[in-house]
Amino acid sequence: MDYIDKIDYYLDIAETALNNGNCPHINFGVAIVLDGVVIYTGYSHIAQINKASKIQE
Repeated sequence: MDYIDKIDYYLDIAETALNNGNCPHINFGVAIVLDGVVIYTGYSHIAQINKASKIQE
């Protein structure tokens, strides 16, 4: 069994997050790593605004 190095492992996690993005203008995925542990993943997405939470002008 071949093992991948840590950098490629973290990049694969970020790429998986990237595939979850749904924004047509910009697309990114992130994996924040602290002391060798992934503490956060994220991706770009379109904000959902519902009428109940919309601020009245």
